[in-house]
Amino acid sequence: MIKIAVAFLLLLLVNALPAQTKFEREYRIKSHQVPQATKDFVRDAGLSGKVKWYAEESLKGSSIEAKMVAGRQKLSIEFDSTGMIQDVETEISSENMDAAVLARINDHFGSAFNTHKIIKIQESYSGERDNLTAFLRDGSKRNLLTTYYEIVVKGRDASGMNLYEFLFNDRGDLISRLLIIHSNTDNLQF
Repeated sequence: MIKIAVAFLLLLLVNALPAQTKFEREYRIKSHQVPQATKDFVRDAGLSGKVKWYAEESLKGSSIEAKMVAGRQKLSIEFDSTGMIQDVETEISSENMDAAVLARINDHFGSAFNTHKIIKIQESYSGERDNLTAFLRDGSKRNLLTTYYEIVVKGRDASGMNLYEFLFNDRGDLISRLLIIHSNTDNLQF
């Protein structure tokens, strides 16, 4: 009986490790450290204003991100390390989401947590370079491949209070749930 219990616990631990955690390290980089293809995309999309460049290292690999405010919208454009575009993310509020989709997402949070608070919602778009350029220029969502909602939630469940990142499709179906792992720090955080 003890062997079965130990095997069951090991199975749970193995399943709970890498696929369900998120660790990212993001840091500023200078424009001259960015591949020319990324700068060309931002220019071709007609984006003006100050662009802040970031390198990001995660469990999935490394990428480059351009962050800016376009109009009154927070915008993030992610590229792979060679400068090929991966996706475009815009920060939105829950009021700007389809009510039925938001209701499905909130139902999921209600069943997953005793209490929860949505910290940030990003609408994420992927597709061909030209289609993403058109989206950034004039808001055209035609021909985009996928739309996702990336939602950071502070939630209390059986393991305690933690930060999670959820990914939902445009219908509100859960794609993934990741526990956000913070890097160690020498500073006390309250």
